[in-house]
Amino acid sequence: MPVTDSLYRLEKEGVSARIYLDSLTCLRGVAALWVAVWHVWGFAGRPVYRFDIWDTTFDLTPLVRSGWAGVDVFFVLSGFVLGLAYCQAWLGNRPPVRTAEYFRRRLLRVLPAYWV
Repeated sequence: MPVTDSLYRLEKEGVSARIYLDSLTCLRGVAALWVAVWHVWGFAGRPVYRFDIWDTTFDLTPLVRSGWAGVDVFFVLSGFVLGLAYCQAWLGNRPPVRTAEYFRRRLLRVLPAYWV
């Protein structure tokens, strides 16, 4: 039995069967960390990040300097993850998504962190 059929059956039975894409969650975390490092780098006066290992010098300044790109990466991955449920419903792999319920779940997930 394909995974999508078993997930659809679980959803019909009322069991939560959300798919978590760990690799995408990890990439979103890396993107958020990249942006945080970029902000710290800016507040620190934009120093040069170089270190030597044996006979090789590594310069991480270009990577840190482009930390603003982490915002784009984060939002693209977030949009994909949030839209995945709609795509699965459109393909017939799960019941249709109720938009009001979808936004209610998003607000319940985001607002507590926002208030803190």
